[in-house]
Amino acid sequence: MLIMKRNPSSFEESGLNWKLEVRSNTYPIFQMNEGSYILDDKGKRIVDNTKIGTGHATQNIVRMDNQVCVGTMKGQYKIIQNSATWDALHEALAGVKFDIVGSGYTGVGQQTFIQAKVDGDDFKIDGDAYSGYITIFNSHDGSCVCKIGDTYIRVICHNSLMDAYQSKHKAKVVVRHTSNASIKFEGMMRVLEERYDHRKAFIKNIERLANTPITDNNAKLYSLGYMNSTATRSQNKANQVHGLFRKGKGNKGKTLYDLFNGFTEFYTHGDLSIKRDKKATDKFTQDQWRSSEMGASAKVKIDVFNRLLNNDSIAETISRGKTLRKEIARQS
Repeated sequence: MLIMKRNPSSFEESGLNWKLEVRSNTYPIFQMNEGSYILDDKGKRIVDNTKIGTGHATQNIVRMDNQVCVGTMKGQYKIIQNSATWDALHEALAGVKFDIVGSGYTGVGQQTFIQAKVDGDDFKIDGDAYSGYITIFNSHDGSCVCKIGDTYIRVICHNSLMDAYQSKHKAKVVVRHTSNASIKFEGMMRVLEERYDHRKAFIKNIERLANTPITDNNAKLYSLGYMNSTATRSQNKANQVHGLFRKGKGNKGKTLYDLFNGFTEFYTHGDLSIKRDKKATDKFTQDQWRSSEMGASAKVKIDVFNRLLNNDSIAETISRGKTLRKEIARQS
């Protein structure tokens, strides 16, 4: 489940207006929703409304508004409250015209996000409209550190690219949950100041991809070579990426930019060819959003972007695709 509030005018309207606290295992805690659970001191699952024993091997991160446990952590885990991320973003943007366009959380509060739109942050690349945002991601279950960075969204298809996942990108700030729980983003102003320089570099690289042709066959081989497997699932993923290269939203099937957008469309929105009921769709939407914006899919999109800017990497991946295609032919 993904809970999102659009254009909240205050923290009270953000959907994040709740506090958390660390509790030992001697507190009465309710089981977490969405199929997760709490462990007792022997590592066994605890059912709904069962009082936890006296073990202290873990810390339970509990929402104080509804007494739901959002995470079970080991070690000296420090909570970064939602209000702290909200205040930090507003303090950093003081004097700048901006709007909070979205905020919310996944599941019962495991991961949270706040996204700001700064005035004048829209731009175009090869005729495609992009919107730039400043996004803060945080987690209360240890799934990610608290981070802030640039997010680019291609308007025509809502494909996203979180620049904070790019390891060489300096325009980001990371705060770990083992350090300062009061959260001081000393480097946040530097992020805002440097994002324009990094955005110029991003635009230049995208224009390079848009001006570099690739044949349909090589795009198909690249997609397979990137998946690096003859497994049916990998073949299906490669075929879907290749299909989006050819006929994805705004794509023409002619350049590395089309190939990049094929990957980003697939890893942003996931495999939409599978039929799901409402319950499965809701879970898929949450899991895919989490992966796309702060998980494995976010990292894949950055990885593909960097690899497509490297001619040697492109040639190597296409060559690997040829080898895999021959192996698939032998197996059939």
